[in-house]
Amino acid sequence: MRITAENITGITGAADFHGGIEAGPAPTVEALIADIRQRLYSQIEKAQAHPAVQTTHRRYLARAKRKSDEFEAAVNNVPEGFKLTPVFYAKVSQEENDSVTREFGTRVRAGFLGFLADHHRDDLLQLGFSVHAVERMKRRLEPADKDRRYYDVSVDHIIEHSGGGYWAQKQEMDPDRPPRHTPKFRVNHFGNLVLLPMEVHKAKNTLNAVQKISALNPGEGRWVLMIIPECDTPVCPRQKAESAYQGLGYLPENAQTSLMRAAESGRDLYTSLMNFRHQRGIAEVLGPYFPSSIKGVRAFHAANDNRGLTEKFNNLMKDRNDLSHSLRHGLQPAIQQAKESLKEAFARAANVSQSQKRQRSLKNFAATFDSATISFLRSALSIVPNQKAKDFCKTCRVIDKQLAKRKISSPGRDRA
Repeated sequence: MRITAENITGITGAADFHGGIEAGPAPTVEALIADIRQRLYSQIEKAQAHPAVQTTHRRYLARAKRKSDEFEAAVNNVPEGFKLTPVFYAKVSQEENDSVTREFGTRVRAGFLGFLADHHRDDLLQLGFSVHAVERMKRRLEPADKDRRYYDVSVDHIIEHSGGGYWAQKQEMDPDRPPRHTPKFRVNHFGNLVLLPMEVHKAKNTLNAVQKISALNPGEGRWVLMIIPECDTPVCPRQKAESAYQGLGYLPENAQTSLMRAAESGRDLYTSLMNFRHQRGIAEVLGPYFPSSIKGVRAFHAANDNRGLTEKFNNLMKDRNDLSHSLRHGLQPAIQQAKESLKEAFARAANVSQSQKRQRSLKNFAATFDSATISFLRSALSIVPNQKAKDFCKTCRVIDKQLAKRKISSPGRDRA
């Protein structure tokens, strides 16, 4: 069942959604607008009446006016294909919200991208995605163009997961997913998700923020005004040229996007390395030396001299043009790309200007750098007798020293 402006008020107002919370009848859109507007005006009047308005309350007054302006902009510039709609927000506990968010990030989001590519390809192209981006989504990858510039989009919950009531507490089979999938929280079902350009996502969040719904305690709820899709499709419609919302844009180049690119390059290198390793000839030469785990690689280094491997590997490259071509045009470019992506991601994280944000960016980088994928690549490539592989390992050792110098930790680093 797809959640739309037509059915969301009835769904969230029902007892099997909010449980024992007293919801009462749904107010009209006009009544909600008037109530929010009055509360925002009251905040402005309170600030203006304060005797210290020219000093300590100046910021409070400016903030109150800004929120009022943002609210008016949101209700007067509703995106094309969306509608202002009453929604009952039933606040869940932090633990319940964390469970929903974790499930969404690990078991839902990537699958939803693939679902969109398989079933709503025309809608994605109409919105402005390139064919390359849609093909990536089919492989459950983040939408990006051929230069790996990531599109600035959000997979959004129509019924908010933090206000999802019973939908954030019970798991059921998602009818839009194959039977082999396990039950998911109803708030994470594909029918409750929509792909939004970031400008539309911001408008939706701005309207939520001025109503201070996050201030509710778990088990509390109230009727709020939300921007809800009208159409029965999980892709935001393309906005008109005269719309206040810009077209589909790209994520800004920063520490976050560089880290996304580095993680993806690591996964690509893993695939390339496994494909190279299993080719006939390579499998026979590397097989005895190439364990399937990091622990095994370390054991190899402790017990073996790989000079014999180097001679065998080099002779194989001379004798087999097909394998030499695969090395030069497959594995080596993937190694180079992963190395450069890691260097760029670390540099961007280390050069974030504000101290606390820099520490957070470096910790995020360390979590990726110490992930199972990158850790395995570092160990496995240390066996491959190739200069590109050696350069990759050397770059990783340099980054290791820089992270240690800055005393940056991660779960993987702490266990090492």
